[in-house]
Amino acid sequence: MESFWDRDGEGQHDAFDAWRRENSGGFVINCRTATDMWLHRPDCPHFKFRPGTKVSLARNRKICSLDRGQLEQWAKKRGTLKSCSGCL
Repeated sequence: MESFWDRDGEGQHDAFDAWRRENSGGFVINCRTATDMWLHRPDCPHFKFRPGTKVSLARNRKICSLDRGQLEQWAKKRGTLKSCSGCL
């Protein structure tokens, strides 16, 4: 598992974007809050912004893995995990 979050330092947006490109078969938890979490695929339309938009994809913590079960177990200890209807 890997974590990407702007609070952890500079470059998190670019690192998360690179992970998405390199791991198209993986899964991503978007932590909207500490207990409100959404499971996505790396190519989910929710991660796309218009060109020129200066929004960091890591403004909310992202937990990423190739193993969906690993992410589900991680989330189960913390709150409710919902699945995105746009990509899963």
